[in-house]
Amino acid sequence: MRLALILFVPFVLFGSSPEEILVGMSLEEKIGQLFIAPGCPKRGVDHLEDWKTLLDEFHIGNVIVKQSNSADQVRFLNALQRETKRPLLVVADAEWGLSMTMEDAPPFPKNMTLGAIQEISLIERLGEEIGREAQLVGVHMNLAPVVDVNNNPNNSVIHMRSFGDQSAAVAERGAAMIRGMKKSGLLTCTKHFPGHGDTEVDSHFGLPIISHSLERLKEIELPPFKAAIEAGTDAVMSAHILLKALDLVPATLSFPVMTTLLRHDLGFNGLIVTDALNMKALINHYSVEEIVLMAHAAGADLLLYGDHVTSAVDSLIQEQIPKAYRALLSAYQDGTFSMSRLDASVLRILQAKDQVTNWIVDENPKLRNGKVGLLRQQLYQAAVTQLGVDFAPLDPDVAYLSVGGSGKEDFIFPGFCPCSCSTWEERSDVFSFERIVISLRNIDPKEKKYGLTDEQLAFFAELASTKKVVFCLFGTPYAASLLPKNGTILIGYEEEAQRAVLNVLTGERKAQGRLPITL
Repeated sequence: MRLALILFVPFVLFGSSPEEILVGMSLEEKIGQLFIAPGCPKRGVDHLEDWKTLLDEFHIGNVIVKQSNSADQVRFLNALQRETKRPLLVVADAEWGLSMTMEDAPPFPKNMTLGAIQEISLIERLGEEIGREAQLVGVHMNLAPVVDVNNNPNNSVIHMRSFGDQSAAVAERGAAMIRGMKKSGLLTCTKHFPGHGDTEVDSHFGLPIISHSLERLKEIELPPFKAAIEAGTDAVMSAHILLKALDLVPATLSFPVMTTLLRHDLGFNGLIVTDALNMKALINHYSVEEIVLMAHAAGADLLLYGDHVTSAVDSLIQEQIPKAYRALLSAYQDGTFSMSRLDASVLRILQAKDQVTNWIVDENPKLRNGKVGLLRQQLYQAAVTQLGVDFAPLDPDVAYLSVGGSGKEDFIFPGFCPCSCSTWEERSDVFSFERIVISLRNIDPKEKKYGLTDEQLAFFAELASTKKVVFCLFGTPYAASLLPKNGTILIGYEEEAQRAVLNVLTGERKAQGRLPITL
């Protein structure tokens, strides 16, 4: 791929406003601005050549970056930005920070953990830090926050990505994340409208059907989106769910949902972004061409196609996106859509790009520093939640039982040096002690009973009936409903919270979090 020498800066510095740029664009260039195509920084020259085709033949205006590392991502994005006629808006899934797709970025707590935090200013600070890091690696818009109200414990696709099951609490935390990210100049995209929380079907694999009334939506699902709009979210992403009360097609393809409800009723004037149009919730029912035409007719501004598997990415870039582009081009050429419809979307996209300053970035980004580590620890510490009976701070006269784990280091055991440390296979050893700490790690929301077996649950109940037991739960908080009520439960939500839970065990800190869901 050739590398042009020009460094792109905000459009306005060229003396041209978004409105002036729009006037000078061809029909083909305008349609290209509607598409977000996947970019895989760790791929080789063949992928760059595919992207050259996207830019030269289809005038693609936006890229979603997939699994990578900071160095490869920066080099890849800089190469694309130097190649394209007009700067590419770079979007990324960074719901819990860049580590969601970038292997060398510091991980931050997921939303369910943040849902337990009562100090809202900490969440705003997290948003600001995510924005700072995103700017360093060439990302302009975060496809976050998720403001789905997770009021269905069996919802495996949202679950830990949600702030909880209380609409007002979700709204407050979503707005805080938006304010923080915007402080650092990062554009935000709130999702998944009109609410993907009360579902059990994963829209990556099937079409969830929602039977709730519009009145119920207004009470539970919509308030977090209203709060996000008031906080200044730049974009809203659609959900591939079928909302019977409003339409008989998925929300992404529905004019009553995306235009009447979101634009008119909620007064949203920013960008409407689709969830990935290649997800099975849609492609199991419609052709590539039908999907793109229906999404555009419904009101979408940006048409997203995403994947990270090599073969799937190649199919998107080489086949599906060209098909979708040609379908839209034909629809405008034959008068199916008016030019005013196209211009409205393209102008919103150009106005968003006009806010960007980091088109070309330093190829040696420094993501980590001491402040980042301190913020992570503060967040995990503030989230630790205590349920059940109170307990005295632990001394060494206690047994420790470790159940599960994902290969990550165990910080609880060496932290207070108990008299006995056992694995599940050695569990009988703990009966000679009056006080036992049980660490439950890698508790998986996608598994039946969250990965806990009937044998384990029966053992926990027997132990708690005669001993003083503290369960340290690192995983979905819904699993607490399966544990004995006559013990103490300390919920850390994620394995990264082990040090924070240890601080509570030893009495150095108090558990300050509140359960973000109803058991």
